[in-house]
Amino acid sequence: MTSKTSVSTEPRQGILSRLIDRVLSIPRIARIALIAVFSLSVALLLSPLVDYVYLTTMFTYETRLLPALVTAAAGVGMYIAGWYLVVGYAGENSRPRIAVLLYCVLGAVAFLGVIGLFISGLANLALS
Repeated sequence: MTSKTSVSTEPRQGILSRLIDRVLSIPRIARIALIAVFSLSVALLLSPLVDYVYLTTMFTYETRLLPALVTAAAGVGMYIAGWYLVVGYAGENSRPRIAVLLYCVLGAVAFLGVIGLFISGLANLALS
């Protein structure tokens, strides 16, 4: 006795494709909020590092605005990349690509890093 298995003719999506499609299927306003949170997270996470490097290596009175500019540029760059990859322009459907997933992973790592900095700050406050 032989059993016939039906073979589907539609292509099977991988887990990465489904994740990308799920991100891109979120309503537009929620995607805008998501990239805003990710870009703010990157700026908040980089701020202590930029300040430390600046203060230990190149501090002068004339360049005191430089750390804020570098941090703001990183946040704005993350926002622009998110707008291009995740949100798209009005009336345009964003194309599913692996860069969308990489952007979301980077943003989630930055967000978790900010939460870690916050918890670390609270722990230091409680110990002092």
